[in-house]
Amino acid sequence: MARKGNWIEKYLEYTQYSEAPRHLHYWTAVSTLAAAVNRRVWIDELYFQWTPNFYIIFVADPGIATKSTTIGVAENMLSNLKNITLGPHSLTWQSLPDAFRDAERAIKTREGELFKMSCITCFASELGIFFNPQDKDMVNWLTDLWDGKQGSGKRRTRKDQETSYECPWLNILAATTPSWIRDNVPESMIGGGLTSRIIFVFADKKRERVAYPSRAALRSANDLTRHKALYKELLDELMEISTYFGPVTLTEKAYEWGDHWYNHLEDNRPIDMSVERFKGYFARKQAHVHKLAIILSIAEGSDLIITDKILQRAEKIITGTEHDLRYVFDNIGVQSAASTVKEVANIIATFKKLDKTRLWQICMQTMAYKDFEDALEALRQAEMISTKSNGTKIFIVWKKEEGV
Repeated sequence: MARKGNWIEKYLEYTQYSEAPRHLHYWTAVSTLAAAVNRRVWIDELYFQWTPNFYIIFVADPGIATKSTTIGVAENMLSNLKNITLGPHSLTWQSLPDAFRDAERAIKTREGELFKMSCITCFASELGIFFNPQDKDMVNWLTDLWDGKQGSGKRRTRKDQETSYECPWLNILAATTPSWIRDNVPESMIGGGLTSRIIFVFADKKRERVAYPSRAALRSANDLTRHKALYKELLDELMEISTYFGPVTLTEKAYEWGDHWYNHLEDNRPIDMSVERFKGYFARKQAHVHKLAIILSIAEGSDLIITDKILQRAEKIITGTEHDLRYVFDNIGVQSAASTVKEVANIIATFKKLDKTRLWQICMQTMAYKDFEDALEALRQAEMISTKSNGTKIFIVWKKEEGV
C-alpha cells in the first residue's frame, strides 16, 4: 500500500481538536507506531540492538492537559490491530511474565527460520497503579527490559512458578502528576538506571479550550467527513506497519553525522546538566536518538532506512525533551527540608505580603513549627523574603514586593 504522507503528521491533524498540547499527541503517535511495529524492526550493532520501544511518561497536574484522554485515543486505535498485544489496565508488574508468555509470537524470516518474540505495549493513565518506584526488583527488571535484549527470559510469578518467554519487549505510555513523582520517586533512581531510560513529557496548560470537539470540527474546513476518513487512513497504515520485519539500515551520511555527534556529545552538555544526576541520561541519549530515528523512518515510509536528516531530526526532538527532564529531576529526591522551604516560598510568593500568624495557619497542616521557622530563616538568608512589623503584627514580605 502506497503511503500518503507522514503518519505522525497525519495523527497530529487527526487530534487537532483535542485540548491536549501538541507535544503530548506527538509522543503518543511515537508510542503508537512503536506498538504497531514492536520488535519486528531493529538496528543491529553487533553486540547489541536498538529496538523502537519507549518508556514515555506524561507529567501534568490533574485536569490540565487531558493526559488520560490523549492516551485513550491511541489505545482505541491500536485495539483494532490483532497482531499486537496491549497490556490490560489492571496489569501489574508481577503478572507481566505471564503476559509475555501469552504474547509470544513466531515470525518467519526470509531464510525460513522462526524468530520468536514476546511484545507488549502498556497504557497506564495512572502510573502509580502499574509502577512502584520503591520496589527495587521491579525497577531493575523494567530497566533491563528497556534494552530489548535477545534471548529467553525467565521470571517467577506470585505463585512461585517459573514462566519463560522469548525476546521480551516492553513499550509503555503512562501519565502521572508532579506531586506523585515528588512523593514516590526516590533520589536513588536518578543518575542512571530507569529514569535515564524514560522520556518525560511535561505540560502545564491546555493547548486551547475546546468544549465540544465535534462542533469545532464542523466549523473547520476539515470537517467531520475528513476526520473520519483520516482515522481510517491512519488505521489502515498502522495495519501495514505492523507487518514490517527486518533490520533498519543507516545511510553512509547518517553514520558520518552520528559518529561526529556521538564523539562530541559530552562536550556539548548544557552547563546545568553537567551535574552527576544527568550522567545516566547522557549515557542513554544515543540510544534514545536512534530508537526515535527508527520511528521517524517508519512514519515516512516502508524502506526502513535512516538518513542523516532523519537522525538529525531525532536528535533535535530528544534534545527538546531535556527541559522537561530538568523539571522532573528537580522534583525527584527533594529532601524534606528543601521541600518545606519550597512550599513556604510558594505561599509567600503567591500572597506577596502575609501576616506571619496567618502564614503559620496555612503551613501547620503539612509541617512542624521548627521546620516552618527554619524555612523562613533559609529564605531570609537567601534574601528572598524580608520581615516587617507594624508594632502588633509581623509580616513576611516577598522581596520583589518590598517597596509596595
